[in-house]
Amino acid sequence: MSATNGHSDRCDSCRFWTRLQDDQPLGKCRQKPPTIILIGMQQHPVTARAVPITDTFWPITPESEVCGAWAVKPDAYTSIDLSKLKGLPEQ
Repeated sequence: MSATNGHSDRCDSCRFWTRLQDDQPLGKCRQKPPTIILIGMQQHPVTARAVPITDTFWPITPESEVCGAWAVKPDAYTSIDLSKLKGLPEQ
């Protein structure tokens, strides 16, 4: 628990983290773009040139991890009362 902001800075309470399965303590961190990995090469059907076969992945982290890039989940706080905003047209 952070003394300055009153929330847990763990992955499981971060907006960028999604749990892989309900019964597992692991999840994907989507704070940065996914990493591209080279799986292999194949021949292009038209040009006959070798082209890469790629995939992407997000880092897998345990729910208790702390990285320093934590951000609050949108549903962690109460919603904004839009009726109190000024300058919006009436509906």
